[in-house]
Amino acid sequence: MLPLAAVLVAVAGGTAGCRSSAFTRLGWPVPVTKQGQVALTMWQGSWIAAWAVGAVVWGLIIWAIIFHRKRTDRPPHQVRYNLPIEMLYTVVPFIMVGVLFYFTARDENFINRLPPFPATRTISRSPRPRPGPSSATAASCAASTTAGCSSS
Repeated sequence: MLPLAAVLVAVAGGTAGCRSSAFTRLGWPVPVTKQGQVALTMWQGSWIAAWAVGAVVWGLIIWAIIFHRKRTDRPPHQVRYNLPIEMLYTVVPFIMVGVLFYFTARDENFINRLPPFPATRTISRSPRPRPGPSSATAASCAASTTAGCSSS
């Protein structure tokens, strides 16, 4: 009865129609700009690559545990070289790092690219001061009860 209840709870939770994207963002904040969306896609791709590598490693560990367990008391046959395996554990990490570097460089170039006409803001100062009392004079006149302040 307990496994059936657990399955029903899992099905009800999975089909509830929640629209939260917090799980698919994997801890990344909600992107606001195009650059943020590109960075989020890179983040998700990195997680997918990490999960794939982890699954392969765990699969190979479990395969070695099951199919290469000790059957006799004599030591296993030793070989001098196993060129395919040596090539595999030497070349595959270089390929993985190269692929991750390519996508990182591509996304970084997009994020750092300036638009053709960047928005500029021009600030001009007025050559003459504004009419009226300065803020220090106004504050001292407001605090004063003497008739010495003028509002000119």
